Amino acid sequence: MSVNRGSASVCVFCAGLVAGLLLVNSSVAVAEEPVLEFVEGLRERQYFDTALEYLDAVQQRSELSATIRDVIDLERAKTLQAMGASSRVPEDRDLYLQQAKEMLQKFTNAHGSHPQAAFANSMLGELLLERARTLIWQMEGAESPDKRTEYQLAARKLIDEGQLIYQTANDQYKAAFDAFPNFIDKTKDEVQYQARQDVEAKYLRAWFNLIRCTYERGQTFDKATAERKTTLNQAAGLYEALHTRYRTNQIGLHARLMMGKCYQEAGSTQDDLSRALGIYNEMLGHKSESDSVELLKGIALHYRLICLNDPQRNDHQLVAQEATIWLQANKAKMSTPHGLGILWERAIAAEKLGDAREITEKDREATWRVALNDAATVARYQGPFREPANSMSRRIKAALGDKDKEPKDFSTAFERARNMIAQIQALSDELTAAADENARAQKKAALDAHLHEVGRLLQVALDLRDPQSDVKAVAQARYLQSFVMLKLGRPLDSMILAQYCMIHDRATDPDTALNATEIAMAAAVSAWNMAPGRDRDFETRALKDVCQKILELYPQSSRGGEARMRLATVYRTMNEPLEGAKWYLDVPDTDPQYASARISAGQSYWAAWTQKAAVAAEDSEGGNTLPAEMQTWKAEARKLLTQGIQITHDKVGPDAKPSDEVVAAEVSLASIMNLDGDFQGTIDRLTGGEANSVVAAIQVADGEARPEEGIQSKSFAGLTYRLLLRAYVGTQQIEQALSVMTQLENVGGQDILAVYTQLGLELQEELKRLKLSGDNERLAQTRDSFEKFLLKVYESRNKSDYNSLLWIGETYFGLGQGVATDPIASAAYYARAADAYNEIISGGLATEGNRTAVQLRLARCRRQQKQFDDAFRACDEILRTNPNALDAQFEVAHVLSDWGAESEPTKLLDAIQGIKTPDGKAGHVWGWSLMSRKLQQSLQRTPTPEIRERFIDARYQLTNSRRRYAKTNAPDSDKQLNSALAEVTSFVQVYRDLDDASFAKFDRLYQDLQADKGDPAVPLERASGDAVAVAEPELVDDTTNGTPATSGTAAVSKPTESGGNGLLLGALITSLSIGIAGGMFFFMRRPSRRPTIPGSEKAPKFSALAMTNPGASNPASMFPDPGDGPAPGLDFSGLAAVAAAPRQRAVARPTGAVAATRAASPAVAPRTKPTSPTAPSPGAADSQAAAKPRPRPVTEDGSGAASSAPTAVPRPATPRPPTARPTAPATGVAPTGTQPPGAKPTAPRPPAQQPPPAGKSPGPPAARPPQRTPPVPPDSK
Repeated sequence: MSVNRGSASVCVFCAGLVAGLLLVNSSVAVAEEPVLEFVEGLRERQYFDTALEYLDAVQQRSELSATIRDVIDLERAKTLQAMGASSRVPEDRDLYLQQAKEMLQKFTNAHGSHPQAAFANSMLGELLLERARTLIWQMEGAESPDKRTEYQLAARKLIDEGQLIYQTANDQYKAAFDAFPNFIDKTKDEVQYQARQDVEAKYLRAWFNLIRCTYERGQTFDKATAERKTTLNQAAGLYEALHTRYRTNQIGLHARLMMGKCYQEAGSTQDDLSRALGIYNEMLGHKSESDSVELLKGIALHYRLICLNDPQRNDHQLVAQEATIWLQANKAKMSTPHGLGILWERAIAAEKLGDAREITEKDREATWRVALNDAATVARYQGPFREPANSMSRRIKAALGDKDKEPKDFSTAFERARNMIAQIQALSDELTAAADENARAQKKAALDAHLHEVGRLLQVALDLRDPQSDVKAVAQARYLQSFVMLKLGRPLDSMILAQYCMIHDRATDPDTALNATEIAMAAAVSAWNMAPGRDRDFETRALKDVCQKILELYPQSSRGGEARMRLATVYRTMNEPLEGAKWYLDVPDTDPQYASARISAGQSYWAAWTQKAAVAAEDSEGGNTLPAEMQTWKAEARKLLTQGIQITHDKVGPDAKPSDEVVAAEVSLASIMNLDGDFQGTIDRLTGGEANSVVAAIQVADGEARPEEGIQSKSFAGLTYRLLLRAYVGTQQIEQALSVMTQLENVGGQDILAVYTQLGLELQEELKRLKLSGDNERLAQTRDSFEKFLLKVYESRNKSDYNSLLWIGETYFGLGQGVATDPIASAAYYARAADAYNEIISGGLATEGNRTAVQLRLARCRRQQKQFDDAFRACDEILRTNPNALDAQFEVAHVLSDWGAESEPTKLLDAIQGIKTPDGKAGHVWGWSLMSRKLQQSLQRTPTPEIRERFIDARYQLTNSRRRYAKTNAPDSDKQLNSALAEVTSFVQVYRDLDDASFAKFDRLYQDLQADKGDPAVPLERASGDAVAVAEPELVDDTTNGTPATSGTAAVSKPTESGGNGLLLGALITSLSIGIAGGMFFFMRRPSRRPTIPGSEKAPKFSALAMTNPGASNPASMFPDPGDGPAPGLDFSGLAAVAAAPRQRAVARPTGAVAATRAASPAVAPRTKPTSPTAPSPGAADSQAAAKPRPRPVTEDGSGAASSAPTAVPRPATPRPPTARPTAPATGVAPTGTQPPGAKPTAPRPPAQQPPPAGKSPGPPAARPPQRTPPVPPDSK
């Protein structure tokens, strides 16, 4: 029924759409209409009928340009081919593919010399092979030898036709490829270079497909025949020739994979299988993680599992294990050809394992059900596995006998499903207790099969319900089905069904409806966490809608409080901490989570303060003071954190150990106190309580490794000790400070360099904030306290103590940076820092691993002292040995930039383009331009936060260096400024989710460039998140003769004005609205494109860390495009070794200052630079939190709040299944258990006769059966 309604909606919408297009003023030239782009868009959305109708209508226009008219038949063929590929009805599929073939032949006959002729031939060959493969599938299941022979001959005929066509396409593409020069300099002729790349890709694909014809022909011969073996060996040789020539290209890698497939299909011995397995294992071990290689790895695993299931191997257990692991990690790829193949091989393995004599009947049934479920899933898709899967289903159902008979009424189906609910927890416990991966794969498959069967029976029950069915039982069936959907990893379906239950079943079964709110929330959270980090708008809105609906329906229940907490977390996750604070503050004091809500509200205000302070600190040329509202946020944070901590203490008693949430709150509170100069308060907060103090809570036993997450992690413990050290320095308690430094060194372990770097950075930020706030008295006090303390440390140190000297150097450098506006004071600090580093180097105190980092720190000091020659030599010495040392490349580029701006302008050209070798090639000093390109390539392969921040920094410095060069009054200053303006404009158009601080930097630079030109300063326009992305122009090192430039100078131009566009747009909108109105209701049910929350385009997107990720490749594509060779590897081992680069701040992500026990899946989220020595997430790695060459995030989530909460929306505890219990009497039954106050939902609750009182969690989950009077339970009142 739903399919018919959906189809109707598509028809209504698309009919209106086409009608609207035809109503557009015919006087408008068709050339202005993007016909081909529109057709492609319809195809992408699978509006195939609409696309064909549109092409028919367009072809009737007399004014249609010849360019478009010539390819109408080709566009029809593309549409028909896609239509056939998406059809699951074999007859329709064959019909559409035949029509596509006719259209392609019509096009090639009429336009044999058209530029698209080679593409059409390739497409025609693919259609022929597709039909041949269908015949081969049918051949395998032929009922008689004569029918098998008929299929074989028909398939060979199609393959031979396809081979001739592919040969023609191959020759056409080869001729086009050979027409290009052997070498094209990309930097000089990017257009020709790209054209050659495109033609080469098509040529290689045609070559590959030509060989594939030989492989497919071999498949038409019977197994173990000489013809089959000879043909497949011939195909293997052809694939080998292709691979030998293009070993690193994706087409070459796929050819290598197909060599193994040929050996596998041709051979009948153990050696043949081993040879094939060797190739598959080689592919699975490939180091690349690009989308195309990951696709090949999936195909390789499918082929490997076929070998392992072969009767000569019979490694069925290994197949089940490897298939389960892959399917769990690649749920989105399950419906791809290789995904279905992997699932099918697991079904084969499970059936074979179930047939084994030595297993128990219980295990046999469970294993067979795994196979049955997998086979049923595979059979839903058209392909070579469909018929074998149907046959397997029939075999297994026959073996299961009466146990697999279908229920005939609602009551029977529901009762059977309800009785199976109790087994879910037992199977889950077995999975948790699995000893190894092999056992885990078995238990996971058994659990999934059980869940599928429960879900199937519940769906059968709902399909069989009638007006006489017990309405409460029906409500329970919906409720339990939503739980099963959630357990099966279908959170959106679960959320929709649970929402329906909590809204529409309130009248008939209010208790079930109330309990459904828990599933709805858990499902919405799960959907949010499963969504790609860069595309969560739809899931975010869904989560907000669920929470708001719960508040509307159950405002005074404990679920209402939970919804407020969730909703607040949503806003904080959306980087709206102030809005989140409002919802936290709305939690009533009767709610069990009231104390947690007060703490979370305080953390939210603190997050808002740190984010605002980060932007203010980044904008060093902006205003002189922090906004007054920030003082209010800080005061509110301090008050609420104090309240929440005190309420928790009053509840648990003074002798109880603090929870993770309280510890995180105490550390945030200590951060605020340090900012306010209340150092003694910080000491009291962190050390008070002795055995129950914060310091005691973060300690681990001697010899015990610190966990990666939580309050005992290196990052959180390191932050706590740094705050305590700062307080002791502020109170001049030298002995205690030195003791804390020892604790810090123990926490830092081998990464002590990073620990002291972070201390210097935090001091630097503190001084900046004091200067911004205008608190000169506190600024002087801070400088004075550190100077005295450093002097005492230096005098009392062990002369061979590397750590003390390192801390002294880092702290003096931080003091110098913090008072950069005072040249005399900063110069003195830099000199003292340099002395400390020199003493480390000259005394041989640094280890081999740290020596380079200390040398770079010394170079950084020399640069600040304007001793550029010494600084350059120090960097040059490092780069001659290791040119991939990224920290040294950044530092030497800064040295050259500052040197050029200070005295020698040509050094700025070296900073931009690098220092070339005598023959004009790139040398070991890259410069900002080459560095940007290398980082961009690395970012595309590995989109990590560190690489992204470095890339943004390098792009900023590149453009800023052009401006600095122009300010030297060079003759070509205007050209430099124009190039710089174009670079900024194109960059922000491509990287649209820059965080606020980074965008502010580029905006200020953009306005400064305009002012330098003498033009009015116009703010930089920020592209909206849903606008069409534009390709960023390639950077070109065109700086010969003192003329740096970029090919992007004219990358962005103003649109030309046209007088008729308004009429066209108006007519188009008016006519299209007819169709849109008819179909919009149906599309709202399941949007094909995730909607954007209004206003969310202004907030930092969650894609900030992976903007350049090319995304998933087409899962149906078996022949990935060849890609460019990998960029030279960058050495990121020293990424945290030097703090010379100007600081970058990524998008601040909100804290989730809720209990640390609220586990969540790790979600990638943006970061922010620190604005205070405040707490990071306890899960942050110490090397990340303390080891960056710029001020690091004071929290892993960027807020500055000491929170152990997740960065994603907190995931509820894994739902436990409802457990069956005896039928309750008609009177109410009290809940049989309770949860601790504030505990997260652990399972769908049983529908109780009466709702639990507000603030009290309902009892343990149970699937309550309906009131008895078989076969149809009566409606109990």
